[in-house]
Amino acid sequence: MAGQGKAGDGRARTPRGELVRLGKEQQRQAATQRERIMEAMLETCGALGYRETSVQDVLDRYGGYRAQFYRHFANKAECYWAAHAAHLDRLCDELLRAAAAEPTWRHGLRAALRELTRFIGKRPELARGLLVEVHVAGGP
Repeated sequence: MAGQGKAGDGRARTPRGELVRLGKEQQRQAATQRERIMEAMLETCGALGYRETSVQDVLDRYGGYRAQFYRHFANKAECYWAAHAAHLDRLCDELLRAAAAEPTWRHGLRAALRELTRFIGKRPELARGLLVEVHVAGGP
């Protein structure tokens, strides 16, 4: 019916409600795009090395446009550090979760190391970009 929400749920769509919904959708898409750029940055740095990586290399990997990159980041270094912080936090959370599930610290350490080994084996370029190229990138 006209004036109803999705699937005829009986809620009327208002212009303000639609603007809010569209705004949230745009924010979600921007966050997804930013995440894809950051992941491509780490993977590209892992494949080519930080010094050899250009913004164009990152764009080629994730399939976006220069304007999209610069909408989120001022330069390569800013993108790298944002990506590094976000992915390192996630990896640390996964390692700590694996360790905390074990009864002793020794078992916890083994579980965390198994999880780290699994991560490196599953995503070697991302792991190199995160754990090795950080020493080349310098900075904060």
